[in-house]
Amino acid sequence: MTVQIKICGITNIKDADLAIECGADYLGFNFYPHSSRYLDPYICKSILQNVPDSIGKVGVFVNCDAQLVLDMATEFGFDLLQFHGDEPAKYCQQFARPYIKAFRPQTEGDLLAIPEFAADYVLIDAYLDGEYGGTGKLANWKLAIDAKKYGPIFLSGGLNVGNLSEAIKTVEPFTVDIASGSEISPGKKDADKMEKLVKIAKGLVHEV
Repeated sequence: MTVQIKICGITNIKDADLAIECGADYLGFNFYPHSSRYLDPYICKSILQNVPDSIGKVGVFVNCDAQLVLDMATEFGFDLLQFHGDEPAKYCQQFARPYIKAFRPQTEGDLLAIPEFAADYVLIDAYLDGEYGGTGKLANWKLAIDAKKYGPIFLSGGLNVGNLSEAIKTVEPFTVDIASGSEISPGKKDADKMEKLVKIAKGLVHEV
């Protein structure tokens, strides 16, 4: 099985170019100020000038002021908005734009809220108290499988070159979403890791 792959937490032009060269389908740009992968909007604008239309551009927000989200979505022309915090359904829907809603489920009951969002995509991430992703912790794959009944999912949470093949085989997600597993250090990408991750996602290799 082959899946799409999103490389998230892009912070500079070099890493964006490398991710594109490796064959990423989506690039994620994180605007959560408390994240080690936070991207200044001014830098984002310069990065996006080099991103071809064939690559999905995703703006990642966590409990952000709605007007700021709208202003950035308009100026930068994101293909998808990603809400990775505690945003309610009405908040996410007010922008009238395609969006991903992230969930960090611990139990099946945590999935019950998914339908009210009517999100274009659901992202399943690992739960860690007080954190909003990028932790390197594995998500609950069983709950990710259960979430697929609500629509196509992005699988995130601790994916790397050592477990991506198993994750794809087990969960069969629409897209795999990788931040820490593609890095040398938070906010700094590793070209070799990205190349291997893309090859695994595209079925060119099964393990490394």
